[in-house]
Amino acid sequence: MNPHVLHYLPTLRLSDGGVVRAVLDLADAYAASGRATTVAVHDRGDAPERWTQEQTQGVPRIVEIPAASSLPVGPNAAADAFAELARQADVVHFHGMWDPKAVALGKIAKRVGTPYVVSPHGMLDDWSMTQSALKKRVFSTLLSNAWLSNAAAVICTAQRELEQVRTRLPKPGIGCAVPLVFKTDEYRAPPGPQLARARFELATSDLPKLLFLSRLHYKKGVEHLIDAAGLLAERGSPHALLIAGPGDDSYVAELKQRVTDLGLDGTTAFLGMVSGPDKVSLYEAADMMVLPTSQENYGYVFFESLAAGTPLITTPGVDTSAELASSGAAWIVEQDATRIADEIQKHTGDLEHLASLGRAARTWVLDRMDPAAVCAEFADVYARAKGAHAA
Repeated sequence: MNPHVLHYLPTLRLSDGGVVRAVLDLADAYAASGRATTVAVHDRGDAPERWTQEQTQGVPRIVEIPAASSLPVGPNAAADAFAELARQADVVHFHGMWDPKAVALGKIAKRVGTPYVVSPHGMLDDWSMTQSALKKRVFSTLLSNAWLSNAAAVICTAQRELEQVRTRLPKPGIGCAVPLVFKTDEYRAPPGPQLARARFELATSDLPKLLFLSRLHYKKGVEHLIDAAGLLAERGSPHALLIAGPGDDSYVAELKQRVTDLGLDGTTAFLGMVSGPDKVSLYEAADMMVLPTSQENYGYVFFESLAAGTPLITTPGVDTSAELASSGAAWIVEQDATRIADEIQKHTGDLEHLASLGRAARTWVLDRMDPAAVCAEFADVYARAKGAHAA
């Protein structure tokens, strides 16, 4: 069962968020499993150098297609390039929603006789649909309903996402749930906390250390964590707060002012973007990761945190919250500063016990997140899409 899959995403720049990471990891693992994999983009961005246009066994082939100035529904370079790639593949996999180009390319895939599947990546979740709601309703009516109707499958990353998406699918029976690929290699031999302690002064604090690692965006709810840290300080239980991630300058300035207003300057550090071994080490240096997000589809950071042995707190807005809770070191609380502060205090009062839960959760993640098994699930969906189309 080795369907050749063609992934489409406009760009592969990691700064664009988790969908790019999902495509990079899935394509890499799927190709490594011996299955032909092509990725079509307009901008290769952060694609690995070993991804070349020459097909190599075990490595995805990446092809940059022209960026059409208008929807590529008629004869033009973008449409022609994509049509040829679609002909060579058994199935096309589109990622994300609300992209008119993907809708138009879906028509091309249908025209050349190649079935396609769609991964919404949380963009059809209840919370997501309340953001710019009118624009999304118009887009759905004019474009995406027909696009989804012609899809062979709509692939969600968790059962909770599927439950929300089912109510928005234009036809029944096409939804399914397959987890994303989480590559555990760098977590099987982590660097230890020393790297982070050498780079970030607050990582050496004697206080219990709380880590926020994500984009600094209102959706991610870092304000609630800052307010929770303020409440803990008022209770005589100060915590060190390590905030890692990029963000808009004006928004970051607002967050820093909030920290100042709560008297937390001495126990809070904004670390900026942290990646690679430094990121893994930062997880290890923290006692707990807290991400009080409004909505998250998969949330790589959660599985990274557990793989590094660091327990975490997040919210019911995370589609994988049930899976995370089953690790024994993830607690799901409402997006409320008092509730978050209470949960933090409950667990950081005994750091030795907290660390033991983290070690058990690390084993849980490394045992269950097998990329080969996940790729086999995707291959099965692709094969069924191909078979249904042929029938």
